[in-house]
Amino acid sequence: MSATQSGRVFYRGGHAGPGVLGVLAGPVDNPDETESTIFYTVRGDEWSRQEFAFELSSLTHLAQPGSADAGWWLLGKRGEVVACNGEAPRIERISTGGTGTPEKKFGYLSQIRVIDGALFICGYRRQVYRRDGAEWRLLSDSILDRRAKGPWTGFTSIDGFARNDVYAVGDDGEIWHFDGAAWKQCESPTDQTLAEVRCVDGKVWICGDGGLVLCGDKNGWHVVWDKKEPSENWWSLERFMGRLHLAGNEFLGVLEDGQVSEVDVGLKDSVTTMALHARDGVLWAFGEEDILSWDGGSWREWVAPENR
Repeated sequence: MSATQSGRVFYRGGHAGPGVLGVLAGPVDNPDETESTIFYTVRGDEWSRQEFAFELSSLTHLAQPGSADAGWWLLGKRGEVVACNGEAPRIERISTGGTGTPEKKFGYLSQIRVIDGALFICGYRRQVYRRDGAEWRLLSDSILDRRAKGPWTGFTSIDGFARNDVYAVGDDGEIWHFDGAAWKQCESPTDQTLAEVRCVDGKVWICGDGGLVLCGDKNGWHVVWDKKEPSENWWSLERFMGRLHLAGNEFLGVLEDGQVSEVDVGLKDSVTTMALHARDGVLWAFGEEDILSWDGGSWREWVAPENR
């Protein structure tokens, strides 16, 4: 860990755990571009903070009482994995994830997610890891992009209904399905970069560049939306209260009855959005400058202590 400069912060993402919110942030004032991350946990109106001397790209919460792995898990793009489930954070490392040395040959890691009570990680060159016991097991050796020269393809997002029903998406419109034993590439209707996949309400939803939203499963996909207005790119999606919410370029929207409409949060003229997460009857929206929550009745803004 290392101290970061004081001053305002920008948000990198967030995730809601049981009764607690997790937020990743970085210092706005960072003239030497030193890699660092602030990890906030928020209970009620109380913000607690920890600092790490590397860039964390994703976080999740494993809610399994009695499990040694229960708690917060934070993912660093260069292969760092931080377990915050005790008095002090424990830092593990995925040796093949990241760049800079011959061993770190597969590139950056992008997302960590809980699927069916297990921790999964995806990343560049189609990396997929699952935590088995106390080890991170590479599941995607058979489909790794091993070309000698780039540009290489990779996974930006992973989700699933079960450990043997997992989807990973990413560059060039690639969609892959894992049945617990083998990977199969799905026929994709696009070559656009896909930003996020979500398996919710028995359906698989995918969003990405070009205003694209897909719905389907390993047997086929249909395009739900592919217009560059009102947002040229979609970064995240979430089902909440029966409606599909979308996070775009300074745009929070709802896709319903074949149309995308803007959500008026009633707090400011425009909001920044890049990640959505729903838990326990609350929808959370995270952007570089904004953290917002909606309980189905009213919106609330959350502000880190440094930004007040």
